[in-house]
Amino acid sequence: MTVFLAVWSRLRRNAPVADTLKYHALVSKALLGLIPTFLRNRREEVESLRRALLAGDFDHVRYLGHRMRGVGGSYGFEYVSVLGRRLEECGR
Repeated sequence: MTVFLAVWSRLRRNAPVADTLKYHALVSKALLGLIPTFLRNRREEVESLRRALLAGDFDHVRYLGHRMRGVGGSYGFEYVSVLGRRLEECGR
């Protein structure tokens, strides 16, 4: 059974959330408790990506993109996988 996550404000209390979201996730109930950690890890990856880009470390950009591509779909966040694939391609 899956649950459609449309209310990110509960998961991202410190981030502003628009009234309507462009992207949604379809998450298994078994994974719901893991989603806050998943989102926190993605936010940390964004910071790592910024540092890698500033340093011109495209191997690290490729690595982070590859990791995002793998975990996004596993947790029901297909768009994270799409972004990860794009980053992985750009890092090559």
